[in-house]
Amino acid sequence: MNPNARTAAVLLLWAAIPVPRPGTRLPAPGTRHPAPDTRLTADAAATFLDLQGTGGYVLLVGDAGRLANALADQLRTAIVCVNPPSRSASGAPVTVLHSPSALPIRRHSVRAAILGADAAADPWLAAAAAALLPGLRMIVEDEAAQPPGIVDLARGAGVVVGEKRGA
Repeated sequence: MNPNARTAAVLLLWAAIPVPRPGTRLPAPGTRHPAPDTRLTADAAATFLDLQGTGGYVLLVGDAGRLANALADQLRTAIVCVNPPSRSASGAPVTVLHSPSALPIRRHSVRAAILGADAAADPWLAAAAAALLPGLRMIVEDEAAQPPGIVDLARGAGVVVGEKRGA
């Protein structure tokens, strides 16, 4: 390799290595960078649900309850949280329900449903799909989930977005 090519290769390699700014604290050798948070955000959920108009109820089950207050502001709908994390706040327009084994929600009564990864299995999955109104959407924070009666619109990055078809 001629000296000019070697210099160019070293400069190219050097340019590709990020150099910390002075005073930046470097991680200890052997430590790994934390993985990025890939959990569903309220902005993404509002976009996926694509609710038109106001009113009605949005159902959040399990860990998805963490999105309650932000979604209530964005969607201008009432939010019903079933078994949310303990840090979730309640108060208008958010209602918190606790149920050990079933959703206390009628069939065909909610405009949207979001299930956290901790609730992405039966009986929660089937009950949330049954509670959803036809033509509206459900999000499950587990891309392996197969909600009954729900047609996939998107699957990946840890979530399933689907729409209930038929009655």
